Amino acid sequence: MSKTDNNPLALALRSEILKHTAFAPRAHLEGIELPSSFKLPSLTEVSADISQLAKIQREGGPEEIRSLFVSSKPGAPPPGRGEAMSEPMRYNVLLANLFRFSYFARSTDVPDSILEPVIFALKMFIRVMEEGTEQQLRGMGHILPNQTLEFGKYFILSNARYKVITHLLHPDIDRADEALPYLTAAMEADMARKGMETRTPWVENPFLWWRYGDALVWTGEYADAKPVLENVLAACSAQKINMASTIIRVRIQLAQVLAQLGEEKNEHIEWAAKYLRKNPKILPPPDLTQLLAHKGQPAHPVLRELGGMEWLLARRTTVRTEERQAKQCRQCGAREPQKKLFRCSQCQHIWYCSKECQKQNWKLHKENAQSRERAELLKLIDPSKAQKAADWLEWRNLPHEANTYALAHALGLRRDPSRGRTHIVFRQVEWVPRARDMRHRFRVRAAGVFRITDVLRDIESIMQIGRGEGREYVDGLLEELDGARTGREIVPILDITTGEGIETWMGSSGLTLDRLRGVPYDPNWRKIMNKGEAAGPLRPKSGAPDAENIF
Repeated sequence: MSKTDNNPLALALRSEILKHTAFAPRAHLEGIELPSSFKLPSLTEVSADISQLAKIQREGGPEEIRSLFVSSKPGAPPPGRGEAMSEPMRYNVLLANLFRFSYFARSTDVPDSILEPVIFALKMFIRVMEEGTEQQLRGMGHILPNQTLEFGKYFILSNARYKVITHLLHPDIDRADEALPYLTAAMEADMARKGMETRTPWVENPFLWWRYGDALVWTGEYADAKPVLENVLAACSAQKINMASTIIRVRIQLAQVLAQLGEEKNEHIEWAAKYLRKNPKILPPPDLTQLLAHKGQPAHPVLRELGGMEWLLARRTTVRTEERQAKQCRQCGAREPQKKLFRCSQCQHIWYCSKECQKQNWKLHKENAQSRERAELLKLIDPSKAQKAADWLEWRNLPHEANTYALAHALGLRRDPSRGRTHIVFRQVEWVPRARDMRHRFRVRAAGVFRITDVLRDIESIMQIGRGEGREYVDGLLEELDGARTGREIVPILDITTGEGIETWMGSSGLTLDRLRGVPYDPNWRKIMNKGEAAGPLRPKSGAPDAENIF
Protein backbone atom coordinates (compact mmCIF):
# COMPACT_ATOMS: atom_id res chain seq x y z
CA MET A 1 0.00 0.00 0.00
CA SER A 2 1.40 3.41 -0.95
CA LYS A 3 1.60 6.35 1.42
CA THR A 4 -1.12 8.19 -0.49
CA ASP A 5 -3.54 5.29 0.02
CA ASN A 6 -3.83 6.34 3.68
CA ASN A 7 -4.34 10.03 2.91
CA PRO A 8 -7.69 11.09 4.47
CA LEU A 9 -8.55 13.42 1.59
CA ALA A 10 -7.84 10.74 -0.99
CA LEU A 11 -9.88 8.16 0.94
CA ALA A 12 -12.79 10.57 1.32
CA LEU A 13 -12.69 11.40 -2.36
CA ARG A 14 -12.76 7.74 -3.33
CA SER A 15 -16.08 7.53 -1.51
CA GLU A 16 -17.30 10.57 -3.41
CA ILE A 17 -16.13 9.04 -6.69
CA LEU A 18 -18.43 6.08 -6.08
CA LYS A 19 -21.34 8.48 -5.56
CA HIS A 20 -20.55 10.69 -8.51
CA THR A 21 -19.38 8.33 -11.24
CA ALA A 22 -22.91 8.11 -12.58
CA PHE A 23 -23.58 11.81 -12.22
CA ALA A 24 -20.31 13.58 -12.85
CA PRO A 25 -19.72 17.26 -12.02
CA ARG A 26 -20.49 19.68 -14.84
CA ALA A 27 -18.24 22.32 -16.34
CA HIS A 28 -19.54 25.88 -16.14
CA LEU A 29 -18.22 29.41 -16.60
CA GLU A 30 -20.30 32.58 -16.43
CA GLY A 31 -20.31 34.56 -19.66
CA ILE A 32 -19.38 31.76 -22.06
CA GLU A 33 -20.92 28.55 -23.35
CA LEU A 34 -18.27 25.88 -23.21
CA PRO A 35 -18.16 23.51 -26.21
CA SER A 36 -19.96 20.19 -25.80
CA SER A 37 -16.65 18.42 -26.34
CA PHE A 38 -15.10 20.08 -23.26
CA LYS A 39 -14.28 17.55 -20.53
CA LEU A 40 -13.47 18.13 -16.89
CA PRO A 41 -10.66 16.06 -15.35
CA SER A 42 -12.14 12.96 -13.75
CA LEU A 43 -12.49 12.77 -9.98
CA THR A 44 -9.91 9.97 -10.08
CA GLU A 45 -7.40 12.34 -11.69
CA VAL A 46 -8.30 15.06 -9.20
CA SER A 47 -7.83 12.56 -6.35
CA ALA A 48 -4.27 11.85 -7.53
CA ASP A 49 -3.46 15.57 -7.52
CA ILE A 50 -4.94 15.97 -4.04
CA SER A 51 -2.69 13.20 -2.76
CA GLN A 52 0.28 14.94 -4.42
CA LEU A 53 -0.75 18.26 -2.83
CA ALA A 54 -0.81 16.64 0.62
CA LYS A 55 2.70 15.28 0.01
CA ILE A 56 3.99 18.68 -1.16
CA GLN A 57 2.52 20.44 1.87
CA ARG A 58 4.06 17.89 4.23
CA GLU A 59 7.48 18.38 2.66
CA GLY A 60 7.36 22.18 2.64
CA GLY A 61 6.52 23.32 -0.89
CA PRO A 62 6.80 22.24 -4.53
CA GLU A 63 10.59 21.84 -4.45
CA GLU A 64 10.68 19.29 -7.22
CA ILE A 65 9.71 21.90 -9.82
CA ARG A 66 11.35 24.93 -8.23
CA SER A 67 13.75 25.26 -11.18
CA LEU A 68 11.08 25.09 -13.90
CA PHE A 69 10.54 28.02 -16.23
CA VAL A 70 7.37 29.12 -17.99
CA SER A 71 7.02 27.21 -21.26
CA SER A 72 5.65 28.91 -24.33
CA LYS A 73 2.46 27.78 -26.07
CA PRO A 74 2.24 27.85 -29.90
CA GLY A 75 1.56 31.38 -31.09
CA ALA A 76 2.45 33.01 -27.76
CA PRO A 77 5.51 35.23 -27.31
CA PRO A 78 8.30 33.37 -25.48
CA PRO A 79 8.90 34.40 -21.88
CA GLY A 80 12.13 36.10 -20.95
CA ARG A 81 15.09 33.83 -20.52
CA GLY A 82 15.54 32.79 -16.95
CA GLU A 83 11.98 33.84 -15.98
CA ALA A 84 11.37 31.34 -13.16
CA MET A 85 7.91 30.38 -12.03
CA SER A 86 6.42 31.84 -8.88
CA GLU A 87 5.11 29.45 -6.24
CA PRO A 88 1.45 29.69 -7.47
CA MET A 89 2.61 28.95 -11.03
CA ARG A 90 4.57 25.91 -9.90
CA TYR A 91 1.50 24.55 -8.13
CA ASN A 92 -0.55 25.28 -11.27
CA VAL A 93 1.84 23.21 -13.41
CA LEU A 94 2.31 20.35 -10.96
CA LEU A 95 -1.38 20.00 -10.05
CA ALA A 96 -2.87 20.74 -13.46
CA ASN A 97 -5.93 18.48 -13.05
CA LEU A 98 -6.86 19.91 -9.66
CA PHE A 99 -6.46 23.48 -10.92
CA ARG A 100 -8.44 22.79 -14.10
CA PHE A 101 -11.23 21.06 -12.18
CA SER A 102 -11.39 23.82 -9.55
CA TYR A 103 -11.71 26.58 -12.14
CA PHE A 104 -14.12 24.91 -14.55
CA ALA A 105 -16.37 22.79 -12.28
CA ARG A 106 -19.77 24.20 -11.41
CA SER A 107 -19.56 25.29 -7.76
CA THR A 108 -22.60 23.30 -6.65
CA ASP A 109 -21.16 20.10 -8.13
CA VAL A 110 -17.89 20.05 -6.18
CA PRO A 111 -17.98 17.17 -3.63
CA ASP A 112 -17.92 18.49 -0.07
CA SER A 113 -14.96 16.29 0.81
CA ILE A 114 -12.63 18.16 -1.57
CA LEU A 115 -13.75 21.74 -0.95
CA GLU A 116 -10.55 22.60 0.93
CA PRO A 117 -8.09 21.56 -1.83
CA VAL A 118 -10.36 23.20 -4.42
CA ILE A 119 -10.29 26.44 -2.41
CA PHE A 120 -6.50 26.20 -2.19
CA ALA A 121 -6.20 25.71 -5.97
CA LEU A 122 -8.53 28.64 -6.72
CA LYS A 123 -6.62 30.95 -4.38
CA MET A 124 -3.35 29.98 -6.05
CA PHE A 125 -4.85 30.38 -9.53
CA ILE A 126 -6.11 33.87 -8.65
CA ARG A 127 -2.55 34.74 -7.61
CA VAL A 128 -1.27 33.37 -10.93
CA MET A 129 -3.62 35.71 -12.80
CA GLU A 130 -2.95 38.71 -10.54
CA GLU A 131 0.84 38.36 -10.30
CA GLY A 132 1.83 36.88 -13.66
CA THR A 133 3.24 38.97 -16.47
CA GLU A 134 1.53 39.02 -19.85
CA GLN A 135 4.29 36.83 -21.28
CA GLN A 136 3.87 34.29 -18.48
CA LEU A 137 0.08 34.16 -18.76
CA ARG A 138 0.19 33.79 -22.53
CA GLY A 139 3.00 31.27 -22.26
CA MET A 140 0.88 29.12 -19.90
CA GLY A 141 -2.15 29.43 -22.18
CA HIS A 142 -4.29 31.36 -19.69
CA ILE A 143 -4.57 34.35 -22.03
CA LEU A 144 -5.44 33.25 -25.55
CA PRO A 145 -3.79 34.73 -28.66
CA ASN A 146 -7.02 36.46 -29.74
CA GLN A 147 -7.69 37.97 -26.30
CA THR A 148 -6.51 41.27 -24.89
CA LEU A 149 -4.74 41.00 -21.56
CA GLU A 150 -7.36 43.22 -19.91
CA PHE A 151 -10.35 41.16 -21.07
CA GLY A 152 -8.69 37.80 -20.41
CA LYS A 153 -7.71 38.69 -16.86
CA TYR A 154 -11.13 40.19 -16.07
CA PHE A 155 -13.03 37.17 -17.38
CA ILE A 156 -10.86 34.54 -15.67
CA LEU A 157 -10.58 36.41 -12.36
CA SER A 158 -14.33 37.04 -12.24
CA ASN A 159 -15.09 33.34 -12.54
CA ALA A 160 -12.31 32.22 -10.19
CA ARG A 161 -13.22 34.79 -7.53
CA TYR A 162 -16.90 33.98 -7.69
CA LYS A 163 -16.19 30.28 -7.22
CA VAL A 164 -13.80 30.72 -4.30
CA ILE A 165 -16.32 33.08 -2.67
CA THR A 166 -19.09 30.50 -3.09
CA HIS A 167 -16.93 27.79 -1.51
CA LEU A 168 -15.73 29.97 1.39
CA LEU A 169 -19.33 30.87 2.25
CA HIS A 170 -20.47 27.23 1.93
CA PRO A 171 -22.16 26.14 5.22
CA ASP A 172 -19.50 23.46 5.80
CA ILE A 173 -16.63 25.95 5.32
CA ASP A 174 -18.20 29.21 6.56
CA ARG A 175 -15.17 31.53 6.48
CA ALA A 176 -16.65 34.91 5.65
CA ASP A 177 -13.52 36.76 6.77
CA GLU A 178 -11.51 34.99 4.05
CA ALA A 179 -14.20 35.65 1.45
CA LEU A 180 -14.34 39.44 2.01
CA PRO A 181 -11.08 40.34 0.18
CA TYR A 182 -12.18 38.35 -2.87
CA LEU A 183 -15.64 39.94 -2.76
CA THR A 184 -14.12 43.40 -2.55
CA ALA A 185 -11.74 42.70 -5.45
CA ALA A 186 -14.59 41.30 -7.58
CA MET A 187 -16.83 44.31 -6.96
CA GLU A 188 -14.00 46.77 -7.65
CA ALA A 189 -13.28 44.98 -10.94
CA ASP A 190 -16.97 45.08 -11.88
CA MET A 191 -17.29 48.80 -11.15
CA ALA A 192 -14.07 49.59 -13.04
CA ARG A 193 -15.48 48.15 -16.28
CA LYS A 194 -16.14 50.54 -19.11
CA GLY A 195 -19.74 51.71 -19.17
CA MET A 196 -20.42 50.99 -15.48
CA GLU A 197 -20.17 54.68 -14.55
CA THR A 198 -23.86 55.23 -15.27
CA ARG A 199 -25.13 51.80 -14.18
CA THR A 200 -26.12 50.39 -10.80
CA PRO A 201 -23.73 47.56 -9.82
CA TRP A 202 -26.12 45.66 -7.51
CA VAL A 203 -28.74 45.58 -10.29
CA GLU A 204 -26.13 44.35 -12.77
CA ASN A 205 -24.78 41.65 -10.43
CA PRO A 206 -27.17 41.07 -7.50
CA PHE A 207 -25.68 37.67 -6.58
CA LEU A 208 -22.24 39.17 -5.95
CA TRP A 209 -23.61 41.96 -3.77
CA TRP A 210 -25.89 39.58 -1.90
CA ARG A 211 -22.88 37.41 -0.98
CA TYR A 212 -21.00 40.56 0.04
CA GLY A 213 -23.88 41.39 2.37
CA ASP A 214 -23.75 37.87 3.83
CA ALA A 215 -20.04 38.18 4.54
CA LEU A 216 -20.49 41.58 6.20
CA VAL A 217 -23.22 40.22 8.49
CA TRP A 218 -21.21 37.16 9.47
CA THR A 219 -18.16 39.27 10.28
CA GLY A 220 -20.26 41.64 12.42
CA GLU A 221 -20.08 44.64 10.05
CA TYR A 222 -23.79 45.41 10.47
CA ALA A 223 -23.70 49.12 9.59
CA ASP A 224 -21.93 48.36 6.30
CA ALA A 225 -24.20 45.41 5.58
CA LYS A 226 -27.46 47.38 5.87
CA PRO A 227 -27.25 49.53 2.70
CA VAL A 228 -25.77 46.62 0.71
CA LEU A 229 -28.63 44.26 1.57
CA GLU A 230 -31.30 46.94 1.13
CA ASN A 231 -29.96 47.71 -2.34
CA VAL A 232 -29.97 44.01 -3.26
CA LEU A 233 -33.53 43.61 -2.00
CA ALA A 234 -34.69 46.52 -4.16
CA ALA A 235 -32.77 45.16 -7.15
CA CYS A 236 -34.37 41.70 -6.95
CA SER A 237 -37.72 42.94 -8.23
CA ALA A 238 -36.05 44.29 -11.37
CA GLN A 239 -34.57 40.92 -12.34
CA LYS A 240 -36.09 38.76 -15.08
CA ILE A 241 -34.69 35.57 -13.53
CA ASN A 242 -36.07 33.86 -10.43
CA MET A 243 -34.77 35.69 -7.33
CA ALA A 244 -37.27 34.38 -4.77
CA SER A 245 -34.64 32.45 -2.79
CA THR A 246 -32.37 35.50 -2.65
CA ILE A 247 -35.23 37.71 -1.40
CA ILE A 248 -35.91 35.30 1.47
CA ARG A 249 -32.24 35.10 2.46
CA VAL A 250 -31.72 38.85 2.28
CA ARG A 251 -34.75 39.59 4.45
CA ILE A 252 -33.58 37.07 7.06
CA GLN A 253 -30.19 38.81 7.12
CA LEU A 254 -31.77 42.29 7.31
CA ALA A 255 -33.83 41.18 10.31
CA GLN A 256 -30.55 40.41 12.14
CA VAL A 257 -28.83 43.59 10.92
CA LEU A 258 -31.60 45.96 12.07
CA ALA A 259 -31.87 44.14 15.41
CA GLN A 260 -28.12 44.52 16.05
CA LEU A 261 -28.22 48.19 15.04
CA GLY A 262 -31.00 48.74 17.58
CA GLU A 263 -33.57 49.98 15.07
CA GLU A 264 -37.09 49.83 16.45
CA LYS A 265 -38.82 49.42 13.09
CA ASN A 266 -37.91 45.94 11.88
CA GLU A 267 -40.59 44.54 9.59
CA HIS A 268 -38.26 41.82 8.36
CA ILE A 269 -38.55 39.76 11.56
CA GLU A 270 -42.29 39.20 11.28
CA TRP A 271 -42.15 38.82 7.48
CA ALA A 272 -39.40 36.19 7.57
CA ALA A 273 -40.93 34.25 10.47
CA LYS A 274 -44.34 34.17 8.80
CA TYR A 275 -42.85 33.07 5.48
CA LEU A 276 -40.76 30.30 7.06
CA ARG A 277 -43.71 28.97 9.05
CA LYS A 278 -45.62 28.56 5.80
CA ASN A 279 -42.58 27.31 3.87
CA PRO A 280 -40.41 25.50 6.45
CA LYS A 281 -38.31 23.68 3.85
CA ILE A 282 -38.00 26.37 1.21
CA LEU A 283 -34.25 26.55 1.88
CA PRO A 284 -31.85 23.60 2.28
CA PRO A 285 -31.32 22.71 5.98
CA PRO A 286 -27.59 23.67 6.05
CA ASP A 287 -28.34 27.06 4.49
CA LEU A 288 -31.20 27.83 6.87
CA THR A 289 -29.10 26.78 9.89
CA GLN A 290 -26.28 29.03 8.68
CA LEU A 291 -28.69 31.97 8.41
CA LEU A 292 -30.60 31.49 11.66
CA ALA A 293 -27.99 29.92 13.95
CA HIS A 294 -24.66 31.14 12.64
CA LYS A 295 -21.69 30.36 14.88
CA GLY A 296 -20.40 33.43 16.69
CA GLN A 297 -23.47 35.54 15.86
CA PRO A 298 -25.93 36.95 18.41
CA ALA A 299 -29.21 35.06 18.77
CA HIS A 300 -31.22 35.60 15.60
CA PRO A 301 -34.52 37.48 16.12
CA VAL A 302 -36.29 35.44 13.42
CA LEU A 303 -35.35 32.15 15.09
CA ARG A 304 -36.51 33.53 18.42
CA GLU A 305 -39.84 34.52 16.80
CA LEU A 306 -40.19 30.98 15.40
CA GLY A 307 -39.66 29.38 18.80
CA GLY A 308 -35.92 28.70 18.84
CA MET A 309 -33.84 25.71 17.81
CA GLU A 310 -36.73 23.31 18.43
CA TRP A 311 -38.52 24.76 15.40
CA LEU A 312 -35.38 24.55 13.27
CA LEU A 313 -34.71 20.91 14.16
CA ALA A 314 -38.31 19.70 13.96
CA ARG A 315 -39.54 21.32 10.75
CA ARG A 316 -42.28 19.22 9.19
CA THR A 317 -44.07 19.38 5.89
CA THR A 318 -47.79 19.02 5.33
CA VAL A 319 -49.89 18.98 2.16
CA ARG A 320 -50.09 22.76 2.36
CA THR A 321 -46.38 23.33 2.88
CA GLU A 322 -45.55 21.01 -0.03
CA GLU A 323 -48.03 22.91 -2.20
CA ARG A 324 -46.48 26.23 -1.22
CA GLN A 325 -42.97 24.93 -1.87
CA ALA A 326 -44.01 23.86 -5.38
CA LYS A 327 -46.01 27.05 -5.99
CA GLN A 328 -44.57 28.68 -9.07
CA CYS A 329 -45.67 29.94 -12.46
CA ARG A 330 -46.35 26.83 -14.56
CA GLN A 331 -44.97 28.59 -17.65
CA CYS A 332 -41.88 30.60 -16.64
CA GLY A 333 -41.10 29.24 -13.15
CA ALA A 334 -41.45 32.59 -11.32
CA ARG A 335 -42.07 32.35 -7.56
CA GLU A 336 -43.39 34.50 -4.76
CA PRO A 337 -42.38 36.83 -3.20
CA GLN A 338 -40.63 38.13 -6.33
CA LYS A 339 -43.84 37.97 -8.37
CA LYS A 340 -47.45 37.74 -7.25
CA LEU A 341 -49.04 34.50 -8.45
CA PHE A 342 -52.70 33.73 -9.15
CA ARG A 343 -54.47 30.40 -9.36
CA CYS A 344 -56.15 29.21 -12.54
CA SER A 345 -59.88 29.73 -11.91
CA GLN A 346 -60.87 26.64 -13.92
CA CYS A 347 -58.68 23.93 -12.37
CA GLN A 348 -57.78 25.57 -9.03
CA HIS A 349 -54.40 23.77 -9.05
CA ILE A 350 -52.07 25.58 -11.44
CA TRP A 351 -50.45 28.95 -10.73
CA TYR A 352 -49.34 31.74 -13.09
CA CYS A 353 -47.62 35.09 -12.73
CA SER A 354 -49.39 36.78 -15.65
CA LYS A 355 -52.20 36.33 -18.15
CA GLU A 356 -49.54 36.06 -20.85
CA CYS A 357 -47.94 33.03 -19.17
CA GLN A 358 -51.37 31.47 -18.63
CA LYS A 359 -52.20 31.87 -22.33
CA GLN A 360 -48.86 30.38 -23.42
CA ASN A 361 -49.36 27.39 -21.12
CA TRP A 362 -52.96 26.65 -22.04
CA LYS A 363 -52.21 23.80 -24.46
CA LEU A 364 -50.27 21.94 -21.75
CA HIS A 365 -52.82 22.75 -19.08
CA LYS A 366 -56.22 22.33 -20.75
CA GLU A 367 -56.58 18.63 -19.83
CA ASN A 368 -56.70 19.56 -16.13
CA ALA A 369 -59.43 22.10 -16.78
CA GLN A 370 -61.45 19.58 -18.81
CA SER A 371 -61.06 16.96 -16.07
CA ARG A 372 -62.47 19.37 -13.50
CA GLU A 373 -65.47 20.08 -15.72
CA ARG A 374 -66.18 16.34 -16.01
CA ALA A 375 -65.87 15.93 -12.23
CA GLU A 376 -68.39 18.72 -11.69
CA LEU A 377 -70.88 17.06 -14.09
CA LEU A 378 -70.52 13.75 -12.22
CA LYS A 379 -71.93 15.39 -9.07
CA LEU A 380 -75.32 15.48 -10.76
CA ILE A 381 -75.20 11.77 -11.61
CA ASP A 382 -73.17 9.92 -8.95
CA PRO A 383 -71.82 11.84 -5.91
CA SER A 384 -69.51 8.94 -4.92
CA LYS A 385 -67.90 8.78 -8.35
CA ALA A 386 -67.71 12.56 -8.37
CA GLN A 387 -65.78 12.54 -5.08
CA LYS A 388 -63.42 9.91 -6.43
CA ALA A 389 -62.84 11.98 -9.59
CA ALA A 390 -62.25 15.15 -7.54
CA ASP A 391 -59.80 13.33 -5.24
CA TRP A 392 -57.99 11.88 -8.25
CA LEU A 393 -57.65 15.30 -9.88
CA GLU A 394 -56.22 16.77 -6.68
CA TRP A 395 -53.91 13.83 -5.91
CA ARG A 396 -52.33 13.71 -9.34
CA ASN A 397 -51.60 17.45 -9.22
CA LEU A 398 -50.14 17.50 -5.72
CA PRO A 399 -46.33 17.92 -5.58
CA HIS A 400 -45.91 15.03 -3.10
CA GLU A 401 -43.09 12.50 -3.35
CA ALA A 402 -45.11 9.95 -5.29
CA ASN A 403 -45.45 12.48 -8.10
CA THR A 404 -41.96 13.98 -7.96
CA TYR A 405 -38.89 12.41 -6.40
CA ALA A 406 -40.21 8.82 -6.42
CA LEU A 407 -40.67 9.09 -10.19
CA ALA A 408 -37.21 10.65 -10.58
CA HIS A 409 -35.64 7.80 -8.59
CA ALA A 410 -37.59 5.20 -10.57
CA LEU A 411 -36.35 6.65 -13.88
CA GLY A 412 -32.76 6.83 -12.63
CA LEU A 413 -32.53 10.51 -13.51
CA ARG A 414 -29.77 11.27 -11.04
CA ARG A 415 -27.57 8.70 -12.75
CA ASP A 416 -28.64 9.67 -16.29
CA PRO A 417 -30.88 12.75 -16.76
CA SER A 418 -31.37 11.88 -20.46
CA ARG A 419 -33.65 9.00 -19.37
CA GLY A 420 -36.36 11.60 -18.81
CA ARG A 421 -36.71 11.63 -22.61
CA THR A 422 -36.32 7.91 -23.27
CA HIS A 423 -38.13 6.21 -20.36
CA ILE A 424 -41.55 6.36 -18.73
CA VAL A 425 -43.12 5.10 -15.47
CA PHE A 426 -46.36 3.09 -15.59
CA ARG A 427 -48.46 3.07 -12.39
CA GLN A 428 -51.67 1.42 -11.21
CA VAL A 429 -53.43 3.08 -8.27
CA GLU A 430 -56.42 2.42 -6.03
CA TRP A 431 -58.63 4.90 -4.16
CA VAL A 432 -58.31 5.10 -0.37
CA PRO A 433 -61.31 7.34 0.47
CA ARG A 434 -60.81 7.19 4.25
CA ALA A 435 -57.25 8.56 4.16
CA ARG A 436 -57.26 11.95 5.89
CA ASP A 437 -54.08 13.15 4.22
CA MET A 438 -54.69 13.85 0.53
CA ARG A 439 -51.15 12.60 -0.23
CA HIS A 440 -52.35 9.11 0.73
CA ARG A 441 -55.82 9.26 -0.85
CA PHE A 442 -54.51 7.00 -3.62
CA ARG A 443 -52.18 4.02 -3.15
CA VAL A 444 -49.80 2.96 -5.89
CA ARG A 445 -50.39 -0.79 -6.15
CA ALA A 446 -47.89 -1.47 -8.92
CA ALA A 447 -45.27 0.42 -10.90
CA GLY A 448 -42.67 -0.21 -13.56
CA VAL A 449 -40.10 1.63 -15.64
CA PHE A 450 -39.96 1.09 -19.40
CA ARG A 451 -38.18 2.34 -22.47
CA ILE A 452 -40.66 4.47 -24.40
CA THR A 453 -39.77 2.72 -27.66
CA ASP A 454 -40.72 -0.63 -26.06
CA VAL A 455 -44.18 0.47 -24.89
CA LEU A 456 -45.46 2.75 -27.68
CA ARG A 457 -48.24 0.26 -28.47
CA ASP A 458 -49.17 0.17 -24.76
CA ILE A 459 -49.28 3.98 -24.66
CA GLU A 460 -51.54 4.04 -27.72
CA SER A 461 -53.88 1.50 -26.18
CA ILE A 462 -54.01 3.13 -22.73
CA MET A 463 -54.44 6.68 -24.08
CA GLN A 464 -56.90 5.47 -26.77
CA ILE A 465 -55.05 7.05 -29.65
CA GLY A 466 -54.46 5.68 -33.15
CA ARG A 467 -51.85 3.12 -34.02
CA GLY A 468 -48.58 4.85 -34.83
CA GLU A 469 -49.55 8.03 -32.93
CA GLY A 470 -47.79 7.12 -29.66
CA ARG A 471 -44.44 8.59 -30.66
CA GLU A 472 -46.05 11.81 -31.83
CA TYR A 473 -48.03 12.05 -28.58
CA VAL A 474 -44.91 11.65 -26.41
CA ASP A 475 -42.85 14.06 -28.53
CA GLY A 476 -45.62 16.64 -28.24
CA LEU A 477 -45.49 16.49 -24.44
CA LEU A 478 -41.70 16.85 -24.44
CA GLU A 479 -41.87 19.82 -26.82
CA GLU A 480 -44.42 21.53 -24.59
CA LEU A 481 -42.20 20.98 -21.55
CA ASP A 482 -39.22 22.39 -23.46
CA GLY A 483 -41.25 25.44 -24.46
CA ALA A 484 -42.15 26.21 -20.84
CA ARG A 485 -39.76 27.63 -18.23
CA THR A 486 -37.43 29.19 -20.79
CA GLY A 487 -33.80 29.38 -19.68
CA ARG A 488 -34.10 26.76 -16.93
CA GLU A 489 -32.53 23.30 -17.12
CA ILE A 490 -35.56 21.02 -16.85
CA VAL A 491 -35.34 17.22 -16.79
CA PRO A 492 -38.65 15.77 -18.07
CA ILE A 493 -40.61 13.20 -16.07
CA LEU A 494 -43.28 11.19 -17.90
CA ASP A 495 -45.70 8.74 -16.31
CA ILE A 496 -48.96 7.00 -17.16
CA THR A 497 -51.28 6.20 -14.27
CA THR A 498 -54.39 4.03 -14.44
CA GLY A 499 -56.89 2.75 -11.89
CA GLU A 500 -60.40 1.43 -11.52
CA GLY A 501 -62.99 4.15 -12.01
CA ILE A 502 -60.55 7.00 -12.65
CA GLU A 503 -59.44 8.88 -15.73
CA THR A 504 -56.24 7.55 -17.23
CA TRP A 505 -53.60 10.24 -16.85
CA MET A 506 -50.33 10.80 -18.66
CA GLY A 507 -48.31 13.13 -16.47
CA SER A 508 -45.68 15.42 -17.95
CA SER A 509 -43.68 17.32 -15.36
CA GLY A 510 -40.04 17.96 -14.60
CA LEU A 511 -37.38 18.88 -12.08
CA THR A 512 -34.58 21.38 -12.52
CA LEU A 513 -31.19 19.77 -12.93
CA ASP A 514 -29.87 21.54 -9.80
CA ARG A 515 -32.82 20.34 -7.72
CA LEU A 516 -32.36 16.81 -9.03
CA ARG A 517 -28.66 16.81 -8.16
CA GLY A 518 -29.45 17.90 -4.62
CA VAL A 519 -31.50 14.79 -3.82
CA PRO A 520 -29.60 11.54 -3.13
CA TYR A 521 -30.83 8.52 -5.10
CA ASP A 522 -33.28 6.36 -3.14
CA PRO A 523 -33.55 2.76 -4.44
CA ASN A 524 -36.64 2.26 -2.22
CA TRP A 525 -38.75 4.55 -4.39
CA ARG A 526 -41.57 1.97 -4.50
CA LYS A 527 -42.01 2.39 -0.74
CA ILE A 528 -41.94 6.20 -0.68
CA MET A 529 -44.76 6.21 -3.25
CA ASN A 530 -47.10 5.01 -0.50
CA LYS A 531 -47.64 5.18 3.22
CA GLY A 532 -46.51 1.77 4.43
CA GLU A 533 -46.92 -0.85 1.74
CA ALA A 534 -44.48 -0.64 -1.20
CA ALA A 535 -45.72 -0.66 -4.79
CA GLY A 536 -45.35 -4.02 -6.49
CA PRO A 537 -43.99 -4.75 -9.99
CA LEU A 538 -46.04 -3.97 -13.09
CA ARG A 539 -46.06 -5.77 -16.45
CA PRO A 540 -47.61 -4.06 -19.48
CA LYS A 541 -49.82 -5.97 -21.92
CA SER A 542 -47.06 -5.94 -24.54
CA GLY A 543 -44.80 -7.85 -22.16
CA ALA A 544 -42.04 -5.22 -22.46
CA PRO A 545 -39.23 -5.80 -19.93
CA ASP A 546 -38.80 -3.50 -16.95
CA ALA A 547 -35.86 -1.18 -17.70
CA GLU A 548 -35.30 0.37 -14.26
CA ASN A 549 -31.80 -1.06 -13.90
CA ILE A 550 -30.86 -1.29 -17.58
CA PHE A 551 -28.56 1.65 -18.38
